[in-house]
Amino acid sequence: MSIAVPLRSESAAPAFRQLADSLNDVFWIYGPQRARFHYVSPAYEREWLRSASALYADSRDWLAPVHEDDRQRLQASFDRLAFGEGYSMEYRTTTCCGAQRWIAERAVPLAREDGHSLQFAGVSQDITAHKEVELQLLRSDRRKDEFLAMLSHELRNPLHAIRSATAVLETCVDGLAIEGRAICIIERQVDHLTRLVEDLLDVSRITHGKIRLHSEVVRLGEVIEAAVDANRALVDASRLHLRVKRPPAELWILGDVVRLTQVFSNLLHNAIKFSVAGGIIEISVRRGEGNQQVSVSVRDEGAGIAPNLIDSVFDLFTQDEQSLARNRGGLGIGLSVVRSLVKLHGGAVSVRSDGVGKGSEFVVALPLACAPIAVTSASAVEPRHGTNQRVLIANGTRDVVEAMRVPLEMGRHAPRLACDG
Repeated sequence: MSIAVPLRSESAAPAFRQLADSLNDVFWIYGPQRARFHYVSPAYEREWLRSASALYADSRDWLAPVHEDDRQRLQASFDRLAFGEGYSMEYRTTTCCGAQRWIAERAVPLAREDGHSLQFAGVSQDITAHKEVELQLLRSDRRKDEFLAMLSHELRNPLHAIRSATAVLETCVDGLAIEGRAICIIERQVDHLTRLVEDLLDVSRITHGKIRLHSEVVRLGEVIEAAVDANRALVDASRLHLRVKRPPAELWILGDVVRLTQVFSNLLHNAIKFSVAGGIIEISVRRGEGNQQVSVSVRDEGAGIAPNLIDSVFDLFTQDEQSLARNRGGLGIGLSVVRSLVKLHGGAVSVRSDGVGKGSEFVVALPLACAPIAVTSASAVEPRHGTNQRVLIANGTRDVVEAMRVPLEMGRHAPRLACDG
């Protein structure tokens, strides 16, 4: 079915052309009987950088920039104009600079008052930006689906291990060695679950701007040492060699100790996860130019990063194919958290890799701070030690409160419980 647009007055033509000339979309009039363009708006040359004179001389020039996979469909649509049929379609073109554009095009017949079709009016709109947004939404939706699949897998495995280990403890009476191994399994899997949950919570906090830094001037060496200590057991269990190269002078930075430790712990954990037994992980610290900043590098000899993932490795839920195959843990969250936390500290993080199987290097750059002035206080309150301490435990979950109560009572303290809000 075609829609005829009647031209009832020749006096309307100048105003119609003036309107067409002002549009960024390409407006055109085509006569299928002689297969020629009668008019093409200035946007064809201004926006598309194509020659209008060449198009008037040969209508086939319209098809020249069309992508080869779409050219035949557009040609078929032009051929149907001879039978009075308009069309609406989307296709790709290639600019003179080699860039790809998406075009949405529609053609409708113009008619005399007697109803006989003379020619067709068409409008071609550049929808490249719309298509890019559409593609980003599709990618985000796919990442969401992949994330949900990974989340269910990551949470199911630790829970299954914990359930099995608990069953062993319930049935074990005299097997103390077996009981000890079961407890170790529970501890490892609980640590794994805790890391996953903390990463998820951090993503939520960062997304909603709820991260609050408790900044102070701290020794960078202590922060790195804390991150190394947090991953030492995993380094040993993975049979890796960890080297830490410190600068000759003490370096100070302004930041949140907990969050900075989390940054370097995440990077070190990532290096461990993608390294193989016997590999070397190196942490090095060096001053930047002008002594205004410090750079901390975490380099490994592991799986490396594919070139197509380098630009998106810090994006939320990004995973390489090996991670998606589930031979490595994680949800694709840790590096996104690293980037956000480093940015909150006024720094930047970058990554370099020579490709798959050639290792990777993450570099965190942070501004340096002046060393603090030592202050002593005679009124400092001495911590209380020993037994018979009164302790208030407040939590909304009774199981958590009960779990904290038991060791305190075993230490001969007097806990008070509050779990009803």
